[in-house]
Amino acid sequence: RKTGSHVLIVGQKPDDASLRGCDIVEWMIDTVAEVRRHTERPIVVRAHPATLARDFPKMKKAFGANKDVRLDIPPTGTINDALRDCWVAVTYSSSAAINALLNGIPAISILPASMAWPVTDHDLSMVEHPTLHEREQWLYDLCYAQWSLDETARGLVWARLKDRLLQRLDRRG
Repeated sequence: RKTGSHVLIVGQKPDDASLRGCDIVEWMIDTVAEVRRHTERPIVVRAHPATLARDFPKMKKAFGANKDVRLDIPPTGTINDALRDCWVAVTYSSSAAINALLNGIPAISILPASMAWPVTDHDLSMVEHPTLHEREQWLYDLCYAQWSLDETARGLVWARLKDRLLQRLDRRG
């Protein structure tokens, strides 16, 4: 889609392994400042539902006086509610980028660990002109990588991937 009014900056669970040591609150504070350099659009900062209450005062202090930044802390509604009328979603490596892309909203992800990395921009300067990536093959690839516990327990994952893994190992040897 090519409409939307605000930039959504999405937090992550503070101890998420995909953060790789990043302080997500500091990242959100720095990201708001950098995004503001590239757009005049309103910014919505949405903390992860698992964000610690002790982090809220720091976020309120950083953004409270800025009328063009709306805090969604603790978050109200679902991520899809926050994406309503969103121009672009900005994440560190959050799967919220997937929600954005499924809703036709371009996304920017900063860390290559993001599952949405192949179909997102990676530079905050793209906030006003985000790339509308082709998503169909990426969505197929994402679906092919999903397995239920029952399928895993029955050995279907290993049966499906074993030959490919062995081929890759043979090429390296």
